[in-house]
Amino acid sequence: VQAKIQSFVEGAPDGVHMICCSQGGLVCRGILENYPLNIRALVSLSSPHAGQYGDTQYLKYLFPNYTKEHLYLVFYTDVGQDVSVGGYWNDPYHQDLYNRYGKFLSVLNNGSNPGKGIVSCSNGCCFYQCSM
Repeated sequence: VQAKIQSFVEGAPDGVHMICCSQGGLVCRGILENYPLNIRALVSLSSPHAGQYGDTQYLKYLFPNYTKEHLYLVFYTDVGQDVSVGGYWNDPYHQDLYNRYGKFLSVLNNGSNPGKGIVSCSNGCCFYQCSM
């Protein structure tokens, strides 16, 4: 994804504005915080910047024998962090494990790696101002 975004941005010398939705907002934010690209701004719509914690039909399909109270046993492992939603699972009752095992969202949100990025959110929409 980063390579495709980079090739597009290189064709826009004045920079670009990105609008990303849902999990795409997290992916774009992660790229922006880790690669020097000429991005003017990122607008993120309905992206789970604070993480996900809750039962959904998707999770019930993947893990029929687990509920949100038990999914941390799967997601807060090295293997669990490689499952899509595991990378942004944020169990409020197990923050120590979130920060210890988190490879993606906890890093973006300064839990595992303090000092990275700022994001402001309101009513499900997030805006990330990129440095230029």
